[in-house]
Amino acid sequence: MKIKNFQCDYMSTVFTNGIFKDLDLSELTKTTNQLNQSAQKLVEGSAQLLAGCTTYGQYLHTYMSNVSKVSDGANALLKGSKQYDASTQALIKNLISSMKDPTELIQSKINKIDLTDEQHAAVNRAISEGVQESLIQNKKSLEQLSELLSQSPVSKQLETLSSSLSELSQAGNELSQQYQTLVTGSKSLSEGMSLFDQEGIQKITDMTTIKKLKEKDQYSGLSGNNITNTKFIFEMAI
Repeated sequence: MKIKNFQCDYMSTVFTNGIFKDLDLSELTKTTNQLNQSAQKLVEGSAQLLAGCTTYGQYLHTYMSNVSKVSDGANALLKGSKQYDASTQALIKNLISSMKDPTELIQSKINKIDLTDEQHAAVNRAISEGVQESLIQNKKSLEQLSELLSQSPVSKQLETLSSSLSELSQAGNELSQQYQTLVTGSKSLSEGMSLFDQEGIQKITDMTTIKKLKEKDQYSGLSGNNITNTKFIFEMAI
């Protein structure tokens, strides 16, 4: 015989009180306790992770604030160094251009001294040669100083420092954005683990109902020496 269009509207599982009375709950209790302890560790661990992320965020904020201050200081120092170099170069150029030949002035003073013509000529020649050599040496020294200052590694090192701090600041900003994602995930994990423990593990590991079923023979009252047979019906939704 073939059955067509079969439909089950109701199912139930029946247990008698004898099943619960003979049931050994020691291993089940041990297992549920271990499960409960493990769940508690997960809850505590997720909470500690969230707390650690919060502390890390505080230090990250302090670190980024200090990086920003150092970067601003380095940029200001670099700007001042460039201004100093420019001012020094301008000063050296002005010194070179303002250097005048004092030979005529010195010779006019010498000519007032009572000397022979030969002596005047010799003195003037010596003064002219000495002054010219001194002017040449002074100009050369100033030009060397200008070149030395232009090749000074200070400005280049400050530029490198400023660039490195800028890159560090940018990397820190990206790290801060990723940190926000980490905090959001840690918070969701902590809340989820707490809910999972309360609504799932705690109810699964609750042995109270089973222990009550194991300890009692009847639930509606029993008089005299009458014997009762209690049945437990567990309905299943289809």
